[in-house]
Amino acid sequence: MIKADEENFDAVYLSALAYFILGDYERANGFLEKSIEMTPSSQEARFMMARTLEALGRPEDAVPHWQWFVDELPDSATKIIAGEHLLNLKSSLGIAL
Repeated sequence: MIKADEENFDAVYLSALAYFILGDYERANGFLEKSIEMTPSSQEARFMMARTLEALGRPEDAVPHWQWFVDELPDSATKIIAGEHLLNLKSSLGIAL
């Protein structure tokens, strides 16, 4: 088990990445929730949270995180890619576009 300084965003986020790489998506999810709570505007944490939720078989829970990119980011390649992924995900889940 990884122990992280839970007051340090970088430590918490890197712990999430480590667990994601190890395939322990539940633990990654817990650290990502804490990361987003600490820094709601973190693009990296939002992206990894969306990917983690999809890896956990919870794509519907990933939708708000992908939507955050579309709603909150200025026009950028990241916003376009996230928007495209969001459209595909909503379509596959039967969510109105």
